[in-house]
Amino acid sequence: NYTFNRGTVDYDDPTTFVPTIDSGNGAEPIEFENIIYPEKITNTGYSVVALVDTDNLGLLGANALLNFTNEVYVSENNVYISREYNESTEDADGRVINSNKSDIAILDYSGETLVEKGIITVRGWTEDQYSFDELDGYLRVVTSSVDNSYVPHNQGGTLSQWQTIENVSLYIFDLATNSLAYKVEDFAIQGEEATAVRFDGDMCYVCTAVVVKFTDPVYFIDLSDYENIGSVDTGVIEGYSDHLINYGEGFLLGIGRVNWDYSKIEIYEQVDNSVIGTMEYKFIGEYSDYKSYLVNRENNIFGFGVDYFYKENEQGVGGRQYQCYVLLQFDENGLVSREIELHSSARAEYIRAAYVDGYLYITTQFDLIVEKIN
Repeated sequence: NYTFNRGTVDYDDPTTFVPTIDSGNGAEPIEFENIIYPEKITNTGYSVVALVDTDNLGLLGANALLNFTNEVYVSENNVYISREYNESTEDADGRVINSNKSDIAILDYSGETLVEKGIITVRGWTEDQYSFDELDGYLRVVTSSVDNSYVPHNQGGTLSQWQTIENVSLYIFDLATNSLAYKVEDFAIQGEEATAVRFDGDMCYVCTAVVVKFTDPVYFIDLSDYENIGSVDTGVIEGYSDHLINYGEGFLLGIGRVNWDYSKIEIYEQVDNSVIGTMEYKFIGEYSDYKSYLVNRENNIFGFGVDYFYKENEQGVGGRQYQCYVLLQFDENGLVSREIELHSSARAEYIRAAYVDGYLYITTQFDLIVEKIN
């Protein structure tokens, strides 16, 4: 990331407003032909992508992407970086339509230099890097979108004529031509956005929600045949998921919130033509992101650190809050939890764990904990 200060720009000196590279001979601005930018520039932020030879650390190429400062997704051969913006159009009846869109710039790094492959435009915005997936020459993207349409006051419009469409869509682009090949638009409940997305081969999992209302449909989308994309879902259940993890065998694990007070781990299972929530673990506390999770599919174990953990007992009477590592094991018979207290200053985002031969090893910023697990 690179942002320049407009107040200190000297337009006779590109190093004051263009990202620079110093390969040992002083800082040099990235060449103009290696700067990627949209037609309409709305901010002064850059994302910089550099390709480095790991044998000698020599620079093979670098691109600066002006205004592309949102999500970054890296596949086996390509780097994708997005930018979000609003677009206003007017239809034949004089109705103004405001829509949010995203441009996705593509850089190929499979060779000995970076190659610009163009820009794809998609309706809506992406939740995070997990909303992207490249497979077999196609880029699959899940977006949330809000489209507002209205008649301007100077043309007799009133507030009651405003219409808002907020929903979630799936777009599939052919990377050979950067063209839209397939789409499933507005497949969620009107008014919802995507809170978590996970691609896994021919499957896509999407949790959508009206966040302030804590409603949670989870969709299992079958992408094995792009001509006949099908899906099943849970229907509306309590809360929503921020993260989704495929456990195989038809099981999906969701990490998210029940409401503003409680967090939850929910296990979803595909049964015939529907998806059901089969098991749930509720707690008070703040969970971290993917890097701190322990996922052991062989033993059906899932572990994660929690800041300010608090769990009610069977009588609903709680004790104190503390830093905690939670280990969950599940099978068709139920869900078993174990809570391990950590150093009072340990933070979930820095916690890592491994399960080896019946022992759980937990590292924090301060110590190593070893626990025997039955």
